[in-house]
Amino acid sequence: MKQKLIFINSIVILTIFTLFGCKKTVTKGSDKDFYLKLYNKAQEQKDPYTAISALNAYLLSDSSTNELHDSLAKLYFVTGNYRSGIIVGEKVMKKYPKNDTLLELMGDGYQRLGNYLKAVEVFQNLFNRSGDYKYKYQVATLHFEENKIEECELVIAEILKDGLSQPSIIEMSPEGLYDQVPLEAACYNLKAMIEAQVRRNPAAAMKDFKKALEIYPDFKFAQAAMQKLVEYQQYMNQSPERR
Repeated sequence: MKQKLIFINSIVILTIFTLFGCKKTVTKGSDKDFYLKLYNKAQEQKDPYTAISALNAYLLSDSSTNELHDSLAKLYFVTGNYRSGIIVGEKVMKKYPKNDTLLELMGDGYQRLGNYLKAVEVFQNLFNRSGDYKYKYQVATLHFEENKIEECELVIAEILKDGLSQPSIIEMSPEGLYDQVPLEAACYNLKAMIEAQVRRNPAAAMKDFKKALEIYPDFKFAQAAMQKLVEYQQYMNQSPERR
């Protein structure tokens, strides 16, 4: 894996040198055309690293193309370069403060970088604009990650009371298990996680996992977590000699 990353980075660096080397032999106008063509070709071939290099070179020639700043920020997020994505994204948001698609990516970026305070601010702002309770769920998960359990449970209670009138789907990928689940099921799963991991109450956790699965039987993470809980209970019920 490490060798693969080194190889990819080498290609990107070579591309950058190639791009900037070309500036010695072509005019500024043709520079822009070349970089834009390279960017479009990279997008067509699903090559985000070359696309990032091409966009950076293009924007050095012409920084006035605002939609390309937006594209650059999104590419950084796609490649997991959250810091650069946020830096470029913040510039875009100053001109286009209602760019909710980019703002949501920035919220995820702040969360992945451990800036929970800023992430909560972003997702709360998105909820205030849209009224979509999937953003409230993101706030709840942030509180859970910060171990702010009381705040987390208050948000979950608010969602279950007021946020289920409109259907909303939550995308989840914990432990490599990708799920798209109804908001209500996601909330009961989070309640179960609190009972299992924080309160160490397997019975209460099992009840909430079962509720999540009643709502959405194909919920892969809840299935796996409940199975682990069953195995743990079986282990604890064994005599000390057999453990």
